[in-house]
Amino acid sequence: MVVSKGTKSKRILRIFNSVIGEGLPKIHKKSMFIEKYNGKMVSAKRGEVKVALEVTQDMTNPYGLLHGGISCTLMDDVIGLAAATLGSDKFSVSINLQVTYLSRVMIGEKITVEAKIIREGRNILNAITKIYNSSGIQLVNGNSDLLLSEISRKY
Repeated sequence: MVVSKGTKSKRILRIFNSVIGEGLPKIHKKSMFIEKYNGKMVSAKRGEVKVALEVTQDMTNPYGLLHGGISCTLMDDVIGLAAATLGSDKFSVSINLQVTYLSRVMIGEKITVEAKIIREGRNILNAITKIYNSSGIQLVNGNSDLLLSEISRKY
């Protein structure tokens, strides 16, 4: 039986929406980085995902600010979740990620990481992403291109 892209998209969205306010669903055998930091699903729709978490000490640089590499990884993880909502049989692989840091992020801040797929090509996805605080102030923004690889999804 062949399952359509739309059916797969609806299935993954059902899974994501079933855990709003909770931890992230186990859709892969290997945990995602954002799970390590207790990311909670805020919302999910086709091509868009939001995850919330609190910045902890082990996420910071020696000055107590969110480490730039950690913020990039969080954004990359959420972009991957947004790509998963599209229902493609192909696993998406980041081929670039450009990030602009707009403001500092301190230990204890509650942040939301948001990603949106803005273009679905035959082989390439284009995404935008941002991190903002509980006051809605944008702290980090970025964009990414993803290759739809020959690796098939396992969910």
